[in-house]
Amino acid sequence: AADAYGNPCSTGGEQVEVVLEGPDDENNMVTVEAVDNEDGTYGAAFELNQPGTWGVSLLVNNLPCGRGGLSFYAQPGVIKAEECVIQRDDSAGPLSFQFADDVILVGALDENRTFSGQELVLLQVRAPSRSTQNSPMQYDQATSTWFADVKWIEKGTHQVSAFVNGVPVTDSPLTIKVRREGDDGTGHESDTDDDLVVGVMRATRTPKKGGPKSELGLSPAQLEGMHPSDAADHLRHLDSADAADALAALSPDAARDIIMSMMDSHVEKAASVLNNSLPDKAAEILSNVFQKDPRKATQLMEACIHDDPERAASSAAALAQRDRKILQELLKSLDPKVATKMLKSASVEDLSWIMTGVDDDLMMSMCEDAMHDGSPSDGAAFLKNMLEAARKAAVRDLDDQVIKKLARGFANAAQNLSDEDLTTLLELMEPEDVAYLLIGMDAEHIQHVLSLLDAQTAAEILDHLSDISPQFGLDLGPMVSLPQSVLLGDGLHTCTAGQPATFFVETYNSRGEPVTRGGALLYVLISAGGQESYAHVEDLQSGKYKVTYELTLAGVHSMSVKMQGFLGTEEVTYMPECLPCSVDLSKTMVEADQFLGNWIAGDWAEAKVVRCDRFGNKVLMGSNASSTGVFQLPDVGATATGPG
Repeated sequence: AADAYGNPCSTGGEQVEVVLEGPDDENNMVTVEAVDNEDGTYGAAFELNQPGTWGVSLLVNNLPCGRGGLSFYAQPGVIKAEECVIQRDDSAGPLSFQFADDVILVGALDENRTFSGQELVLLQVRAPSRSTQNSPMQYDQATSTWFADVKWIEKGTHQVSAFVNGVPVTDSPLTIKVRREGDDGTGHESDTDDDLVVGVMRATRTPKKGGPKSELGLSPAQLEGMHPSDAADHLRHLDSADAADALAALSPDAARDIIMSMMDSHVEKAASVLNNSLPDKAAEILSNVFQKDPRKATQLMEACIHDDPERAASSAAALAQRDRKILQELLKSLDPKVATKMLKSASVEDLSWIMTGVDDDLMMSMCEDAMHDGSPSDGAAFLKNMLEAARKAAVRDLDDQVIKKLARGFANAAQNLSDEDLTTLLELMEPEDVAYLLIGMDAEHIQHVLSLLDAQTAAEILDHLSDISPQFGLDLGPMVSLPQSVLLGDGLHTCTAGQPATFFVETYNSRGEPVTRGGALLYVLISAGGQESYAHVEDLQSGKYKVTYELTLAGVHSMSVKMQGFLGTEEVTYMPECLPCSVDLSKTMVEADQFLGNWIAGDWAEAKVVRCDRFGNKVLMGSNASSTGVFQLPDVGATATGPG
């Protein structure tokens, strides 16, 4: 502020208002009262509601500022998910099953808000088969929109969500019903407006190419009226996708009998038909075949895996949701390598269901396959997928058993791996993932694994272990970091000969968080005069420890405080000084320059009196431990008396 003559003001007291006029002039105005700094200056904070050029003017004591205002350009802020809308490109045509070229757009609700192109925009679609796909969208700078090409490959109800920087767009998820083209007049039916949609879905059930393809020519009733072997022979000559559609319209028993009849002569075709069925239908057929003939169900499952392990995994996931016990028996009966082949091809979502039916033996086989077969990077990726699936199952089922089984399998498989190979594998994984895999080991083996890794990685793994070990009932003791812990007390720096000295250790973990339980392996070694001794350590069971020691030799000594933990022995060293205690006359000495036998009665002699404590340590008086005195020797045999 300045006065009428232009002189700067050094005091406050004026009423100052800041008026901001937006790009729409009087249609958008913001007025804020300035803060008086009481030194002749004023400040104002404000929030603008749109980008563009804003004008700024001042009112001082309700009067316009004579010097006029200024203007500035406001940059657009970061766009938020609630400001966005997701749409289907109307020009793409009707929404129908197997439609080849659908386009989805995500744009801003307000035309004044634009994307920068640096946002993370994802589409997520949950299909009727319960498979989920997350797909990144592409940015079109010309229109400032995000887009994705879509191909619908399943009929039925889809749950569709869009995310901007990890936050769901308003109204997510949308429910979309997709029908076969020609099922109704529009080719689709939606629970939302036609211009509000959707996402993208991977082709988990795209019909396979090759082989004869013809119209079915028979109604479901006609097929069910035929002998299963005749119906199987008829479907065998169809494309697998058409045969799967025919089975979908039949009763569960009829579909089962036809598949079992087809297996008698063409087990590969039966597997292909099952793999082209929707997962729920395939699971229903597998379940019914197992109840009638478990051996054939195993044979069919193996054939499905050899035909297409990813589709077989989707069917197995649906079977886990339908009847987990049957899936468990099927997986037990499979060759472990065949089962592992399917599991390695499964999506994380499918794997999260299948792993609920995996027993300890198969889990160990899966882990061994990850560790021994293929490259270390492939093994690390498979372990990561299994762990992600196990966590997903734990959240969904509120049960940690799958994670525990995976950890046990890893622990057993790791015993057959060399330290070098195990180190290579673990170095490719995130510390948090490694921590989850280690919960199946005992403390001794965990310590060994951590010793193979570099100190920083081992410390990060240990931090995660300390967080999750209570959840899994794993007692690894207190996770103490001695360098982070606090040592305090006079006994760290000084003590008195013959008297107990004390100090305390308050323990913390490597992240600087206090440890509130006892049990740490803490010991204190003291070196004094070439002799070593251990201090007494009392565990106060609260994360605090009381250390007591006693020395008799005066001087500066070395004291090592050591903590034995998962990462080896940590140590800090102090140099406490032991001071002599009070003077003990029985230990006080007289030192003379001449040997006593050469002294002559009546002569004057000089001698030193050296003060010592009861341990023989010299006791300083000021800067010296001795006093010098001159005295006359008495006659021989006479008794001399005097001060001191």
